Amino acid sequence: MKELRPAIFVIGLPGSGKSTLTAILKVGLDAVVLSGGGLLRAATNRDPRTAAAVFEILENGLSAPDSLLIELFRERLTMSPTASCVLLDGTPGSREQFERILNLLGQFDFAADKPFLIHLNFDVEERRRRLACGRLICSRCGESLPDDWCSECGALGQVRELPTAEIGRKRAEVQERTGLMMLDLISSQGRALELCEPQGVRATVNFVDEWLRRHDEFSWSDK
Repeated sequence: MKELRPAIFVIGLPGSGKSTLTAILKVGLDAVVLSGGGLLRAATNRDPRTAAAVFEILENGLSAPDSLLIELFRERLTMSPTASCVLLDGTPGSREQFERILNLLGQFDFAADKPFLIHLNFDVEERRRRLACGRLICSRCGESLPDDWCSECGALGQVRELPTAEIGRKRAEVQERTGLMMLDLISSQGRALELCEPQGVRATVNFVDEWLRRHDEFSWSDK
């Protein structure tokens, strides 16, 4: 029987630092990252036929259709067959979408019945400060970046345009509702970590890495 690999959801409201945390954890954990927003942006660059539909999703604060998101996630997982774990950057749009993602992860030998959850629950002022600093994405593939260059394709980063206040509000409502459901479900398994105080990027990464490795039923990468 194949050894199942860990699945880690990183959730939080806009500006909480999800993409920065996942981008850095990716290297140390030898992980494949699934970011709905990043993969949607990449799809517009790769396939002009989907550009109009994706543009509407991103510009209007809508949730991506489950079928499209699952297709993009499946494609990314197929491209990374040897990853030691999977990091999911962002909150699913609904409980149904969350369950479909878990089902997909199980098909790729990830421990979908034992997911981890990292909840970045910083206050509104801290999130506003982070958003004011700008959010970098790759100018070519659309991935969120922790610094100026994309480790995936080598392209230069560009500042991502912030959504309008109304779109931001819509997204926050969906993320908070689904996030609370996930937190309640996964906390009961003892696999949820909630961070409420900013500690700096490196301190946060080290703390999360140590917390994950305490769960020794999985084999963690030592990269």
